Amino acid sequence: MRRTRTVALLPLAAALALTGCSEDEAATVNGMEREAYYACEDFALRYDELAPQQDRVDLAEAVHEWAPHSDLEPIRDTAATLVRVAEGAGDTVDWQMAADSFATACIDNGWNDAN
Repeated sequence: MRRTRTVALLPLAAALALTGCSEDEAATVNGMEREAYYACEDFALRYDELAPQQDRVDLAEAVHEWAPHSDLEPIRDTAATLVRVAEGAGDTVDWQMAADSFATACIDNGWNDAN
């Protein structure tokens, strides 16, 4: 009888092991949604408030590779603003404001420099 219970529980244990790492868990990095994390990480690694315009465009486009796929509206919206400012005729103050907004969205949604 004991052997029957063990055999009967094996399929249940296998199913639990397979579902133990849900899609939601697999879609996170350091506890943050994957797309948002990579957008914020790219930004943090490459941001320079005094960068020339082409560097700003390159950074904004790198961030925007990930951000539109995020479920986090603040990440999507501030990344789109970052691109608009970088590609437009915005000055350094506009760039800094857009960058500060994106950085705040990252921090507010779980990113920190210890990640």
